[in-house]
Amino acid sequence: CFNQGHSGAVNGCCYNKDGSRMYSASSDGTVREWMSDAPFKCMAIIIGHYGAVHNVAIATSGRHLFSVAEDCTLRAWLKVKLEGPPAPNTPVSRAGSRPFTTGVRASANSETDLEWFQWQQIAIFASPF
Repeated sequence: CFNQGHSGAVNGCCYNKDGSRMYSASSDGTVREWMSDAPFKCMAIIIGHYGAVHNVAIATSGRHLFSVAEDCTLRAWLKVKLEGPPAPNTPVSRAGSRPFTTGVRASANSETDLEWFQWQQIAIFASPF
């Protein structure tokens, strides 16, 4: 996850319902998803804001994430389960995250196939100010 940490100040954070994931909002314009087990491991970097991200909140389902930033937007994100690993050199969109795996196997019979996820932006709420 690009040297793990944020390149700017951390402005806010939250945990998911079971405490296994932490989400941090930073002045570097990103939101990051972390595994809460020590040592913290960055799972995903979510991009899309044009300025410092002030705070982040996760829905109890763990599939919806909300971030608010200096660009006067509140963005809604959806954690999508992918069909399989991404193709090599898959381009990254301007809003969302690169595909990532949590290390969980796709099935009990599989030793190598992992579940893959991606955060995708689903809504932008902008302030006129």
